[in-house]
Amino acid sequence: MRHLLTVILTCLLLSSNAQEKTRPFVEFGKVTAKDFEPVVYSLDSSADGVILYHSKVAEFEADDDGSFYIVYKYFKRMRLLKKNSFDAASIEIPLISASQSPDELKKLEAYTHNIENGKIVSTKVDKANIFKTNTSKNIQVQKFTFPDLREGSIIEFTYTMKCPHSRNLEGWSFQDRTFPSLWSECEVTIPDILNFAVVPRDEYAYAIRKEERKPGTYRIFQQLMYDRPGTWINHNSMDLHGVWAMENMPALKEENFTTTISNYLAQVDFYLMTINYPGIPPIPIIADWTKTADALLKNENFGGPLSESNQWMKEDLDNILSKSSSDEEKIRSVFYFVRNNFECNNSALLLSQPLKKMMKEKKGSRGDVNLLMAAMLNKAGFTTHPVLLSTRNHGKPYEMYPILDQFNYMVIQVIAGDKS
Repeated sequence: MRHLLTVILTCLLLSSNAQEKTRPFVEFGKVTAKDFEPVVYSLDSSADGVILYHSKVAEFEADDDGSFYIVYKYFKRMRLLKKNSFDAASIEIPLISASQSPDELKKLEAYTHNIENGKIVSTKVDKANIFKTNTSKNIQVQKFTFPDLREGSIIEFTYTMKCPHSRNLEGWSFQDRTFPSLWSECEVTIPDILNFAVVPRDEYAYAIRKEERKPGTYRIFQQLMYDRPGTWINHNSMDLHGVWAMENMPALKEENFTTTISNYLAQVDFYLMTINYPGIPPIPIIADWTKTADALLKNENFGGPLSESNQWMKEDLDNILSKSSSDEEKIRSVFYFVRNNFECNNSALLLSQPLKKMMKEKKGSRGDVNLLMAAMLNKAGFTTHPVLLSTRNHGKPYEMYPILDQFNYMVIQVIAGDKS
């Protein structure tokens, strides 16, 4: 009986430990004197600052044209313990500013909280001190800095962003690269029309990890056949509702001899696999590796030109190969010609211009240069394969899904007899 009681108690303890943690109740704008009491935090007693709470909520809503957009709601609260943490009080929010489908920033609020003689003094960030700058043609950044900063200040901000790019559901990192975090949370609600793969990197245990189906209703435009008019319907969806949270996460700082630090961040990512409108076959967005490779090789901005005759390069190629006899000499001659005569101006993978134009102007992207070399080697009678890579500082790609954004570099494999 004594042994049986021990087993029962052990099982009860394990069951209790396996239960999810209770989500802390943190309300924007509600700061108490107790929040200022810790001088150091046990998670990292040497930290210059600590993220007290960080969350993102993402929900899909039906647009007037029958498509979907995403509404993000962000909230971050942080304690600045030392002056070295004051850089964290400068906030930048990037927005896609393309004229046809720009992001919309709404309900931005930010406060600095200090305690004076036992009372909370809150200073609001004035809208006049929020600046907009265009960092590129399609990216606008809204910037602001918290006022009245002191050692021990609590800063917090929240905003809502409407994003029409419903195929690109942002992932979430539970770790910061500078400061430890007491609580970090991501919550999403996705209609069943959009089938996203949820890919967590869970080196750490989750405080909350919940994925369930919940009913939802969306007004969408349904067109069963392309040659017949469509109709508006109320779609009864079984939404995917997910909550992922981690607590007491240490900062993940750069260390010597690591590849890229992002490979080790605790995070969750989302990839759109198929679009499933009722009454029509699913529309694949991310295929398997074989289908993706086949589509790339047929793409006119990637592998398509490699299968063309490319007669326009014959004269140049004959001159390049005139002094080469063996296969290896021919390959090296083409390689040296491209290396010594062409200028790379960026690392794009797709063609930015026709190969014939590049041959004339002698400059292009890394994709242009490599695909031109492949086309020349094909014309010389060799079999070539474009090889996509991710450099160390770009991060390690997922093996499960062919996500092309995870590749940033290209080389060319050449087959000559039994050599590669």
